Amino acid sequence: MLDDIDRRLLRQLQNDPSASLQALAARAGVGAALATRRIDRMRQSGVLRGQNARIDWTRLGYAVLVSLRFTLDKTRRNAFDEFLAAAREVPEVTE
Repeated sequence: MLDDIDRRLLRQLQNDPSASLQALAARAGVGAALATRRIDRMRQSGVLRGQNARIDWTRLGYAVLVSLRFTLDKTRRNAFDEFLAAAREVPEVTE
């Protein structure tokens, strides 16, 4: 599925998701046109599903980081979707 070029491009994207295509291509050792085609193909196939921002929540005034574990009712098909919808309604839930 993925070859060495794809893996190098993915590694560079992980290291610096905001880098230009030209910079990613150069770091991966390929031309910009090839890098563009490969990245587009990986997006279309679902290998790449977007970019994420890493936020320093302490700089925004959040002093406590809490990780919770939930058990959802597996017999209810929409349990996870309902949980996400409810969690998004809580302003203090940031991720």
